[in-house]
Amino acid sequence: GYTTWLLRDEAGAVCGVIALGLDLGSAMTLTAQLAAANQQLEATLKQLERAHAELKAAQTQLVQSEKMRSLGQLVAGVAHEINTPLGYVANNLAFLAERLPALRAAPTDELGWHDVSDAIRESQTGIERIAAIVRALRVFARPDEDSLVPADVNEGLASTVRMVRAVSGPRVTIHEEYGQVPRVFCHPGELNQVFLNLLLNAVHACRGAGTVLAQTMSDGTSITVTIRDTGIGMDAATLARLGEPFFTTWPDGGGTGLGLAISREIVARHGGQLRFQSEPGRTTVEVILPV
Repeated sequence: GYTTWLLRDEAGAVCGVIALGLDLGSAMTLTAQLAAANQQLEATLKQLERAHAELKAAQTQLVQSEKMRSLGQLVAGVAHEINTPLGYVANNLAFLAERLPALRAAPTDELGWHDVSDAIRESQTGIERIAAIVRALRVFARPDEDSLVPADVNEGLASTVRMVRAVSGPRVTIHEEYGQVPRVFCHPGELNQVFLNLLLNAVHACRGAGTVLAQTMSDGTSITVTIRDTGIGMDAATLARLGEPFFTTWPDGGGTGLGLAISREIVARHGGQLRFQSEPGRTTVEVILPV
């Protein structure tokens, strides 16, 4: 801009103009450059936001894919757990259908009524087993809310143990020790995925025979979930690589190498820690979650 003054002669008549100003050409150029830079930054920010959304979606899909892969390992065992009680329920119903006419004709047949009572009691036990398996599946596979919700860690771990026990084999024993722990704000489905990965790894480490411990405890400020096995253990070099994407100790392509990496990420998003200790014949994993 410019500042101007009128020049007057001795008579007071205007005889000229003085103009004092500053060349704003460079300032205008700088302003244009700043505006262009701002537009570029806004465009870059939008690209980053889109990339973040795509990454988050891919991460969610990866977690879900790993969950489905883990569930796939359980399908045969869970089907067997359901088919076994279902089989003797069906057999008992066939037995009852066969005996019913005879019982109607001879209601005082004590031996017949005793057999019927046993069949009914056995069928009730079978139905209860099936119901327990279905409840475990519902607890494990329930979809997570967008926000954190209060959940019972003991319930989630117990339901996961129930399913893993179906595929652990007769020579792998899973012991459960549940302490008094407060409810924790979390995504329950994600934590169940962590428990499943750790339990399957523990069972696998036992190589067909051994003991697995699933334990919970709390000191009031945090909850510690411990998975311990009496399997082959790991050396220092293997222990140092745990959690690396695509690194797996499962032979013959039995694992994707993503289970522990995803588990570590899930626990970290919950503000917790995943700790490993191992030596020949013993491995301990601790999931520490803030209350």
